[in-house]
Amino acid sequence: MSRANGVDDEQQALHVSLEPGPPIERCVTPCEETIPRGRYRLSIRGTSESLAGTRSVRLERDGELMISPAARSTRTLGLVLGIAGATMLVGSLAALAASGPGTSCDGATRCGSGALEVLVIGLALPGIVLTPTGWILFAATYRPGANLKPTGPTASVGVLPLAGGGGLSGTLVF
Repeated sequence: MSRANGVDDEQQALHVSLEPGPPIERCVTPCEETIPRGRYRLSIRGTSESLAGTRSVRLERDGELMISPAARSTRTLGLVLGIAGATMLVGSLAALAASGPGTSCDGATRCGSGALEVLVIGLALPGIVLTPTGWILFAATYRPGANLKPTGPTASVGVLPLAGGGGLSGTLVF
């Protein structure tokens, strides 16, 4: 059992390493560490409620980096929605196929009760929405979230050369 920054390997949840390289910081989340600007690889170990994952980040300015490990429940929800949506789409196609080729009518403008159309639409529309939503949720859980909250005011100025002159822009974040 090795130790880094006074934390046992079994307790470590967050590893920060230069990309590529060994961990330069290790801490149990939530933690606060000051690291210089640069490119890093964050590695989070899973717990009973959160999933393990890695993510590359580039720190271009000073700020507070908020790391959000993905929840196991989010992955499960995404999987359930993705499978349920696909099943609804297949069910709507099966209902449409089961109706067979067009039915004959005795000159009326509408044939049948419309129950089949309601069933097909009732299955297809939620399936169209749930399938991509579920798989996107599922896929998003493989990388922890990382948001940089800038500290202090930041100013930048840009110059754009144009034909016959130039342009100037500026940004102030506070």
